[in-house]
Amino acid sequence: MELDVLLYRVCAAIVAGAAVGLEREFRDKPAGLRTLVLISTGACIFSMVSMLVAGTTVDQGRIAAQIVTGVGFLGAGSILRSTKSVYGLTTASTIWIVAALGMACGFGHLLIALVGTLATLVVLILFHSIGVRIDVSRSIRKHRIATRDAQLRLADLEPYFAEAGLRILRRNCYRQGDDYVFTFRARGPRKQHLALREKLLHTDGLMLQR
Repeated sequence: MELDVLLYRVCAAIVAGAAVGLEREFRDKPAGLRTLVLISTGACIFSMVSMLVAGTTVDQGRIAAQIVTGVGFLGAGSILRSTKSVYGLTTASTIWIVAALGMACGFGHLLIALVGTLATLVVLILFHSIGVRIDVSRSIRKHRIATRDAQLRLADLEPYFAEAGLRILRRNCYRQGDDYVFTFRARGPRKQHLALREKLLHTDGLMLQR
């Protein structure tokens, strides 16, 4: 394999990793520009080395296949789990796909690398906006309503949520000193949550708690 071909493929891997890395860098993600460029370039070099070492007598994919395993460890290290949710899955997926782009460049399949890079950017940019809109329309919030009216019941407050277009997921009530506290966990558009709180604030006998 000639030197100019090797350099051409390495440069292609750098461009592919940089294109995805810039998007991640602008969103201030853990795996940013330098990380993804190094992953893409490393995968490219491993792929080319496997071709040079294996030649025509050994399976060329044997060394390259280990890239997937190595990238798996990097991806696993970027995933964090809390008691409520899991973070870093998109970062792990980005590391995985960038390694695949580097491998495509290393094996000389530059058209696949180009299409893959464009598809990755579309998913990260366009689908992010769609995901944000979905999250806004399906926002889940907890409302704590306090009152000193001993006659008030959960069923008396539910119409407020129905009128606001919110779906109640969970409800509870308990005594806190002289107050009766009602908690509602509801899902719906963010502006509807705000509208509900505004109405409850102007309802006599009710107090909102954080």
